[in-house]
Amino acid sequence: MTRSMTWSSLEFVMIWVGAIIAMHVVITPLVISIVRARDQRKAAEEEAAKQQSGNISKD
Repeated sequence: MTRSMTWSSLEFVMIWVGAIIAMHVVITPLVISIVRARDQRKAAEEEAAKQQSGNISKD
């Protein structure tokens, strides 16, 4: 294996490692924020449904 092949292989590996780290840094917080927003919206809908059913039973 020549020295240039070794460097190109190392560059290839380092680019992939950097890309994987970048994906974790960008995608993980994005997914967490999406899931939290969905959970908050679902909780708000459930709370509204509880209040609505409570109002109906009082009538």
